[in-house]
Amino acid sequence: MKFLTLACVIFGILPSVKAAPAPEYLQPRSWTGSNGAVFLGQFVRTLEDGKKVEFMDSTGKTIKTDFQNLSEKDQQIVLILTGKAPVVQKPDPKENADAFKILPIADRSKIPELDPLEFGTANNESMVNEIWVSLLWWDTAGVLPVPKSGDFKKKAEWLHEDLTRYIVRGGSYVASIDEAKEGVAKYFEKRLEDTAICKITSLGAQGPEGLSKWLVGNNIVIIKMSMKYLDDQSYVACGSLKTISNNGDFTMNLLGVHAEGKILPVSDQKEGKGKMYELIISNRHNLPKRQLEKKTRFYIGENGWEGVLVMSPSIYKTPREKSPAPK
Repeated sequence: MKFLTLACVIFGILPSVKAAPAPEYLQPRSWTGSNGAVFLGQFVRTLEDGKKVEFMDSTGKTIKTDFQNLSEKDQQIVLILTGKAPVVQKPDPKENADAFKILPIADRSKIPELDPLEFGTANNESMVNEIWVSLLWWDTAGVLPVPKSGDFKKKAEWLHEDLTRYIVRGGSYVASIDEAKEGVAKYFEKRLEDTAICKITSLGAQGPEGLSKWLVGNNIVIIKMSMKYLDDQSYVACGSLKTISNNGDFTMNLLGVHAEGKILPVSDQKEGKGKMYELIISNRHNLPKRQLEKKTRFYIGENGWEGVLVMSPSIYKTPREKSPAPK
């Protein structure tokens, strides 16, 4: 799959002739965060290999934000301004919907609770694990089969190894949301190009209402969070969301087990930080022994690298029939 086609998968867009950045994008404009917050600024540059974006407000003060904390539309504009994406026009969704199957809604409670170490894997990267169990859920629910013959164990072993190859960069490396996004796109490009399209969306930290907007249909919603021990050490944890209500009640697959509880805003947040939430686990006895011993707490929005990965499947009615994913 060529670059433009891969861009279509990630952003759900049609390619057109590459052009200079649209003039209006170079002027001061309103920018929107993935949490819906809006600020006025003029694009200046990207930093840290595109991971951060710098703007200037009307007083000349610089504003820096993580690329993934911008809305998907504004992420696309930044890519246009930096010459990393073509100027595009979104298609009419009515033009391509007939190319795809109408999928039954799968039961999220069936997302498997698995320990990858029991499947012979040498890597236990948290983001890979949650993408892995979620794709196995699609497979067993009949949404999208794993493209490997054999029984469940054989499929699971192969899939974890394949995802690790595309997502993890280094032995004990912790994958970022952007790296996971790129890795999933590569997996679909290499393994499922003739079968399906997966629209992949990366978001900044989200509260209950933001999460509930994405937990629809057969979407996979994975939360990357901070896992803080009693001694104040912080680590990474990821969870596949099963249910979420606007008042914060949730269930998810977390660290290979079923977790449930409530997502609540943190009241004593440090000044200058964005919105922060704690995941209060009500069935803590279900957590792995290490998390119990360390009296682990879980947070969204405490650090800049946290966020959400959303995967939306579109399955071709006829193999090899190419069409942009319906909106």
